[in-house]
Amino acid sequence: FVNSLADNGTGGCTVGECTLREAVVAASSANDRVFFNMTTVGGSAPFTIALNSTLTLATSSTTLSGLTCTACGTVNGTTTAAAAGFDSNLAIRVIASGTFASGPLVKITGNLVTLRGLNLDGAVGDALEITGDDPTVTDCYIGTSITGSAGTGNGGDGIELHDGDDAVLGPGLLISGNTGAGIYIYDADSDRPLIKGNIVGLNRAATTTIGNGSHGIWINADDGTISISNIGGATAALGNVVSGNTGDGIRLQNQFDGDNVGVVSNNIVGTNGAVTAKRANGGAGIRLLGGAAGGEEPRETTFANNVVSGNTGAGFVLNRAKLDNFYSNAVGTNAAGTLDLGNGAEGFYLLADSGKDTKQMVIGGVGLENLIRFNAGDGIRMRDAFGSGAPDVK
Repeated sequence: FVNSLADNGTGGCTVGECTLREAVVAASSANDRVFFNMTTVGGSAPFTIALNSTLTLATSSTTLSGLTCTACGTVNGTTTAAAAGFDSNLAIRVIASGTFASGPLVKITGNLVTLRGLNLDGAVGDALEITGDDPTVTDCYIGTSITGSAGTGNGGDGIELHDGDDAVLGPGLLISGNTGAGIYIYDADSDRPLIKGNIVGLNRAATTTIGNGSHGIWINADDGTISISNIGGATAALGNVVSGNTGDGIRLQNQFDGDNVGVVSNNIVGTNGAVTAKRANGGAGIRLLGGAAGGEEPRETTFANNVVSGNTGAGFVLNRAKLDNFYSNAVGTNAAGTLDLGNGAEGFYLLADSGKDTKQMVIGGVGLENLIRFNAGDGIRMRDAFGSGAPDVK
């Protein structure tokens, strides 16, 4: 149990003193867990721990949880979906001290590591960097205050994932106010990420903008294929709210391969959680962007039941992509089609450039129609060549 707010401590974890860093080092065996007991610290939550350097979670199959916290008052993970805003209550705030020079605030290098229930804010770089396989991160507020309002913000990305397969990010992550992207995933060894039930770019209530300085969720397969990513899921409870960010809401780039299994579904992109007011992302709502070389197209992913409305640019931009499906999305309006929440350009914009086609797309179908209304530009615009694979719009 962590029972001190110091960083380095005396070098060992004892009943009398155990800092967060000492506890993480002491968790040296599989299934070890790090919890908090603030009884001897005094005062009341929130409790702030200022780190002097990166805290590294290197031991596989371990857990660090701020949701088990004695003498911390009410502490709980969220019981509500992102669209409704979170009802989670956190007690442990982790920041960078004035002597923190560089690097992420927290780094996960071990496999099967679980992190939950911390407020990570004020880093000079990324808040959380992940390079281990099978990590699970839930119920953390990253870049905001511990109450889910505007905080100091982190100097890099909220979460940066590379060299780590099978990551589960969410539910309950509030990732807002960071200088870089909310979530940035790259490297070919980052297959099968699952991003579910998070708020990216708004406050805890999913009402007010606290935008990230780049894209909300950015998966950039620029160094080999990233396979079978899932953003959201089969039910509304699994969906993310991705709004208010400076760049695109969701950007999927280069060799992003759904392998006919990956889905982007039940997300809200560009409005508040209630889908009653615009909270624009500064670029497109969702952008698929291929590279200049052959085989670098975002492909074989299904986009379904998303609300993609209120964005500064187009709802969907499909540029040098192929073999993707778009079903039952509301683009420029709410799911009922009754509210004017138009995007600032087209609903769908399909284009080919740099000698690369956008082709073999399926947009709609019987019983799977997209609802496209109130956008400032065309409902669906197609520009330039589509080779032998013209889109199927129905």
